[in-house]
Amino acid sequence: MIYAIIGILALAADFASKWAVKSLMQPGQKIEIISGILSLNYIRNKGMAWGLLQNQRWLFITVTVIVIAVTAVLIIKHGSIHPVCNTGVALMLSGAVGNMIDRIFYPEGVIDFICAEFIDFPIFNIADCAVCVGAALIVIYIIFFDKNKKED
Repeated sequence: MIYAIIGILALAADFASKWAVKSLMQPGQKIEIISGILSLNYIRNKGMAWGLLQNQRWLFITVTVIVIAVTAVLIIKHGSIHPVCNTGVALMLSGAVGNMIDRIFYPEGVIDFICAEFIDFPIFNIADCAVCVGAALIVIYIIFFDKNKKED
């Protein structure tokens, strides 16, 4: 139950932040938060990171639905694995759903707005953060907590 709450909170944060950006900013508008380090830069992304696979909206939606279905089956089959892994899965699913909602309802693209100016990195959103943090937690689980890994 706690993992569902984590996922719902991450999805709510993504939804609320995108709503605020869409309501308060114009596409292309930039607001500096910390000069040279962090800004809000409202863009619409019809692809994925670095603008890859532009205009492949239905491919992204289809892949996301498949990933969600496979993950649901694995959760039903294996149940709770470990708190680190379960948290990672909840975050990854919420991020995937957050961006899928944008792709379904906004043909003009996913709302991205967080710009880390100090590195050459694509503009991203809270859903992207959830996916990345979730993936990192799953890797941490595999490296440090997975009891089924082979010992050398």
